[in-house]
Amino acid sequence: MLSKSYDALAYALIDAQVDAVISRSLPPADVMERWRRSKATPNYWVRLVIGGELSDGRLAAGESAPASILLVNRPDEAAGYVEALRRLEALSARDHAIRHDRRALANCGVGSGKRVQLIGAGLVNLILAHRLQERGYAISCVDGGPDPRARQPWTAYGCSHGGDDARMFTLSEMDNYNDRSVSPTMNRLFKDDVSDLGWSIHGAGKLSADEQHWVREFENIPVWLADLLNEDIFAFNRESGAYWKEWIARDPELFGAAL
Repeated sequence: MLSKSYDALAYALIDAQVDAVISRSLPPADVMERWRRSKATPNYWVRLVIGGELSDGRLAAGESAPASILLVNRPDEAAGYVEALRRLEALSARDHAIRHDRRALANCGVGSGKRVQLIGAGLVNLILAHRLQERGYAISCVDGGPDPRARQPWTAYGCSHGGDDARMFTLSEMDNYNDRSVSPTMNRLFKDDVSDLGWSIHGAGKLSADEQHWVREFENIPVWLADLLNEDIFAFNRESGAYWKEWIARDPELFGAAL
């Protein structure tokens, strides 16, 4: 394309709605400017520098250097293309996030005084934050746990943490673990070690007096009350399951990487 006239090059870039170009050469500044003005989203031209022809940050005499030009200097062409694609992918992800945040801010009441701060970023508050934002409120959440992106040990997170930066809701996890009509020992989970299929990760001897009292009360719930709790949990699952399906159908992008 660079061997053709610069007008033909500009027309091709604009007509094909090109987002990025990787090349050993650069176009004139006016071509870059015409291309830039034709698009609402950012575009990038990656100049490959192979085998130390030029150091990163330098251009040959007479070459223009607008902000949308990237220089990639690698010892061979294959490594240069890999690095160019890696940098373009990172820029694309960043630009997408910026556009998404701007759309969210435009619809969340920023500047209107409609602000809500939620204490805690568990499953319930995250759902509430989403619904409030849909209704025009600017939302901020404060949580005592570490940043989900920090990849701290799993013991540092709350019980609804589902891995990576996700919060977890599953019907199998919303079960009644005190249903002794199924098994007389089903409610020993807080005493049994994980090696015995229990939930204790540090031994009963390290539990506080209040924690041990709570465990005793849990284990002493009569069967009839455990059955009532069991039915309450399943009824909640049946009702909420329909809402989850409706939400997933309405906003599939939100759940794309989480299901």
